[in-house]
Formats: sequence, C-alpha cells, structure tokens
Amino acid sequence: MRKILGIALAFMLVLASVGVAGAFETKFSGELRTRGEVFDETINDFSDDGDRVGGGSNDTESLWDSRLRLKMDFIANDNLKAVYWLEIGDIIWGNRNNESSVDKNGKGRETNSGNNRNYNGRRETFGTDQVAVETKNLYIDFAVPSTPIRAKVGIQRITLGHGFILDDDAAALLVDINFGPATVTAFTIKEYEGQTYTNDDVDHYGLVISAPLADIGSVGIFGNWSHSADLENFSGQENVEGDGYWAGVTADLALDPITIALEIDASYQNMYGSGIPDNKTEEGYLGYLDIGAKLDKCNIGIAGLWASATSSGDTFTQISPTDPEDAAIVDWDNLFLLDITGNTLDPLGIGGGLISAKLYAECQVLDNLLTGVSVQGYWIEDEQPVEDELGRDDLNDMVLPGYIGTEVDLDVEYKIYDQLAYQIQAGYMFIDDDEDSVISDTKSGSNVEDIWFLSHKLIYTF
Repeated sequence: MRKILGIALAFMLVLASVGVAGAFETKFSGELRTRGEVFDETINDFSDDGDRVGGGSNDTESLWDSRLRLKMDFIANDNLKAVYWLEIGDIIWGNRNNESSVDKNGKGRETNSGNNRNYNGRRETFGTDQVAVETKNLYIDFAVPSTPIRAKVGIQRITLGHGFILDDDAAALLVDINFGPATVTAFTIKEYEGQTYTNDDVDHYGLVISAPLADIGSVGIFGNWSHSADLENFSGQENVEGDGYWAGVTADLALDPITIALEIDASYQNMYGSGIPDNKTEEGYLGYLDIGAKLDKCNIGIAGLWASATSSGDTFTQISPTDPEDAAIVDWDNLFLLDITGNTLDPLGIGGGLISAKLYAECQVLDNLLTGVSVQGYWIEDEQPVEDELGRDDLNDMVLPGYIGTEVDLDVEYKIYDQLAYQIQAGYMFIDDDEDSVISDTKSGSNVEDIWFLSHKLIYTF
C-alpha cells in the first residue's frame, strides 16, 4: 500500500514540478465521500438450491464506507493534456482483509484489502489501513495538428445515448471528427484480453453521429458491434463465440420551459460454436421518453420506459449501463439483470420485459437546500423464462407478467458550505403481494415483502 502511494505521490510531484518549470498547467479536483446505509435485504442473491444468501426474508443490513476520487489534469495547451483519475475505496468500515459486505443492491462489496495495521492483534478490525486503490481513468487527450480530429487513448468513460446500453470506464481508443455542425465519434474497447497469445478476447467497436438541432437541442444515432472470440475463460462456456449488435437514436430538446429526452434502441445477440447444440439468438428493443418543465424554483416531469422481452427468451440486452449507485430501488439503467433492490431483479432472472412510469419533482427550497421526490410504477409485460447464473434460459421456470409494485423515493441535499454537502436518500417499494404476483414463487418459493432503504452521505468536492 505504502509503496503504491509512494510511487503515485512521486509521479504527481514530478509532473507538478515540471508544470512549474515548463509550459503546462496542473489541475487537481475530486470528491471525498463518507456514506452510511440501512436497507431491508428482502431480495438478495439466491444460492443454487433457492435459499437466500445471508439469511431470511426480513434481514435488515447496514454499513458505513468511505471513498476518495482524485482527478489530475496535466495540460500542455488546448490541444494536449493527460488525465489521471485515482480512486481509493470503497473502504467499508470494520472490514478485515479480503472480507466483503452486502449493500442495498444485494451484492457483495469486495474489499480485497491489504493487511490492517492491527491485523495480527486481537482487535483485527480496529485498524482501517486497506489497499483499495484503483485507476478510474488514465488517458491522453490530443488534437491531430491541421485536422478536425481529436483523440483519447487509454482508460476513459464511454457512453452510448443516455447510458441504457453503455456508460462505463473502459480501456479504449476514441476518435472525434468534427464536420462543421456534425461530429462523428468512433471507438474501440478492449473488454477482455484473455490469455496471452490466444484468441479469447472480447472487443467492442462503436460509431456515434451527433448534430445540433437548430437552437433547441441535439440529435444523434449510434451503433455498436461486440465480438467474443472464445467464451471459455470469459464465462466458463467452452467453444462458444458470440456477436452482439446495438443501434439507437437519441434526441435532447429544450423548448423553454419544456425539456424532452428521447431514446429508441435495438439489440441483437448471436452465440454459436461447437459448445452449444444450436445457435442462440436474442433480440430486443427499448423506448424511453422524459418530458420535463423548468419552473422558477422546481423541475417537474413525467417519464416512461419500455424494454422488450418475450416468453421465447428474446430480451433487450445491455453491455455495461450507467452505474446505479445513486439510483432508485429499481434502476431503469440496468434492465438486463433488473434487480428490484437497486441494481439489477438479478435473483429473479428477469431480462427486459419492463414497463415503467415515473412522476418526479426537484425543488430548490432554500439557497442551500435541494429536495426531490419521485413515484414510479413497474410492470412486467410478458411471461419470461428465468435465467441461470450464466444467462441460459430455463423455459420450465417462468416469470409471470403483471404488476410488480410502486416505489416512492425522496432525496434531500443540504449545502453546509459551497464544497461540503450532506445528502439523504430514502426509498420504499410497495410490492404486489398477490399469490400470482410476478415476484412470488420465483426461485424463493415465497412472496416478497416491501423493500426500503435509507442512505446518508457527507460529500466534500474540491
């Protein structure tokens, strides 16, 4: 840990000193967050025999954690800079070396930490020294001289549309070409390298065309092709290859005071090879519409989302959508493994097939007090097969269509100082508990009770 931090510190000091002596500028920014959570672990991951991991159906869990994100920009001029974004955490309070804890998403949080300083003593969790350092972004951003081309090379954030398909950090080469009003963006991502000198890689290739729409907003189209050369090391399936295709159109309009966000997507998957008896194909569609109004002190709106799925196993699929850390209990951005507890209905194996509607409002009550509330309803549109851990359909175990439930979320942010904020987030999911409910008798063999969570954060930005 000390060696890693020492090397990073020496690297920063050298670059900073060169910045002073040379002709480029060094900028530092970041965020330090401490978070506490209490959540009802009503739905959690299931073991192979259908039992809930971590106890019964009424477990209430809590945790505290801390995280630092430090961004460094080393700017030579407007045409050249390097970006390094360091992340330390999440460091879960009281965790020992290599322990994990469960968050409200029903997911284990692996610390993979180094030895605590008191690790060999009796109070093994009293010390909090942990190796939880990772590189979030690391890339060079430069313009090609005398051309309309700008490139980013390295670990960077790649987004398609509004993030329903892809919105994540990736090892990538991205090129922007400015053709007057329109911009063409091309990228390639190395998701999985596999073993050296073997053909078991997973790669992605994408193209985005965006343009302004008069003075009222922007429109765009995008496409992405992903190829998995050999899935043996990637998912445990031998002699299986796969191709995935995604396409979409987006629009973001501002017709004062009305705002409109629109997205229509399609996905197609094809798996083939001697490792499966027949080629497996899967296709799906997504539609998203958000109509809002900017008032004097409030933003209000209504939004709707639909992601397709059928009883034959077809479903809308995703690559790596928006991180749901600050999302509602049911997260629209993660539909492929929709988990009602906050991340993805992963234990229920529902892929797509979601219809949802949302009413929301966000108001600046005081200069330093921001509040928000939303009410959301959820439905499954069609009978769907439950998937196993590798995503293979079990057509003998079906999820019934119908109403899931209604969720109410509340967000409050109080600015203690301009750079220090205290946030409270709370959510409650009123689950449909009918005998024929979409989430009754699925793997667990029993109905699921209402779900809630409460989170509070102290965030220092600099």
